Amino acid sequence: MSQDHSIFSRVKDAISGLKLDLATVEKSIADEQAALDRLRKAPVPLDDIRKLLSSVVASRATKGRALLAESLRYLQNHPQEVAGDLRHVEPRVSILTACRPDQAATPQSVEVAVCALLEHEILAGVQHFLDQVEWPESGPPIADRPKLIAEAERRLSKATEAREELRRSAAAAGVLL
Repeated sequence: MSQDHSIFSRVKDAISGLKLDLATVEKSIADEQAALDRLRKAPVPLDDIRKLLSSVVASRATKGRALLAESLRYLQNHPQEVAGDLRHVEPRVSILTACRPDQAATPQSVEVAVCALLEHEILAGVQHFLDQVEWPESGPPIADRPKLIAEAERRLSKATEAREELRRSAAAAGVLL
């Protein structure tokens, strides 16, 4: 009888060990999933926002300069109109609308023109504004996230595979976890 008790005790200990292993793996899965969620949802770092806004201002300034240059080319190539009545020239020249004379101005086109004329001042103003904003704790730089997410997904996949292997091994021995 004591031998039977010893066998059952070892079986019970083995099952308890399996359950403990499973709990450890499941905690690892939960931790990896939480880390993955944080990587995907973490606020963007302020430096990334600075770079983005600088790029947006520069892009809009470039577009605005091209449209302003188009207006200037018109003036350069129409000396008779420039020498004539201002009422004929004025509708053909866009300065603060950054759009062709046959198009209606939009807030976006005005912003493009202003960026073209005041690019450096706008960049300085945006940077100054960002210096004043309280920024939440952010995640890693956006450029690093794809690699970090891929690594976290691999770790999660390995932990999930380990859990399934534990369950398969236990099931093969007739133990359901």
